[in-house]
Amino acid sequence: MQLPFMRWVPEWRQPGTVRADLLAGLTGAVVVLPQAMAFATLAGLPPQYGLYAAMLPCIVAALFGSSRLMVTGPANAISLTTMALIAPLAAVGSPDYVRLVLTLTFLVGAMQLLLGLARVGAVVDKVPHSVIVGFTAGAAVLIVNSQLGTLLASMLLRVPLLRGVYGTLKEIGEAILSDRKENFQRVVLVEYPRPGIYSIGLVTGDAPETFDEGSGKRLRGVFFPTTPNPTTGPLVYCTDEQMIPTTLRVEQAIKMVVSGGVVVPPKRGTEGSLGDAAAPGSPG
Repeated sequence: MQLPFMRWVPEWRQPGTVRADLLAGLTGAVVVLPQAMAFATLAGLPPQYGLYAAMLPCIVAALFGSSRLMVTGPANAISLTTMALIAPLAAVGSPDYVRLVLTLTFLVGAMQLLLGLARVGAVVDKVPHSVIVGFTAGAAVLIVNSQLGTLLASMLLRVPLLRGVYGTLKEIGEAILSDRKENFQRVVLVEYPRPGIYSIGLVTGDAPETFDEGSGKRLRGVFFPTTPNPTTGPLVYCTDEQMIPTTLRVEQAIKMVVSGGVVVPPKRGTEGSLGDAAAPGSPG
């Protein structure tokens, strides 16, 4: 079996061909290497994975590819599509995210290999031009949509009056709504703002030592998000005995608050009961 690149070997005997190929390879490396790291960032991966994706496909395509003009390696549309598919399954940049992306690339490569062995490439010639245009336009919209937030943020940061407000709201929103950070320890119920009424609270952590010394008790901070804006609400310090532990996750509690109780998790439960909490002698 003769590899495709063997057909091009006789051309290297022509004067200047080897030098031109070396200059072309060097120029391509200078352009592709930083570009590949940028594509890895678009896909939510560490930069080194972009280098892997830029080098290995080029080697395989040079040995087994049937065209010297076909571009191989990562692209912005593929990177953004990968991130859009895997981001709902794992936190971007986490080890689980990287494993899922590697699994996806392996499956796609296996499918491409099978399609190549089955000689299905001839079907591509029958794909209408409108389908190709639609794919290109969809990729362009996906790219613009992914960068729109960054563009608006940079515009807001240039306005002195809005810079401080935007920065504060962004930090609060990330702290409250982000499910990629362990900002809150657990979800509890507390009799607040008065006995007999129970509110959803998010435990933020231990109170400062000065609070404990002043009250003579071990206090913990509990944040009470409000409806429909969960980024605002009072911060209350109370003891563990005043909290009713729940089995809710933080994101489930946030959804309940934002929806006004309309969105309810399929599995609700508390380690304590509301009846026990309202019994005489209970804290609150």
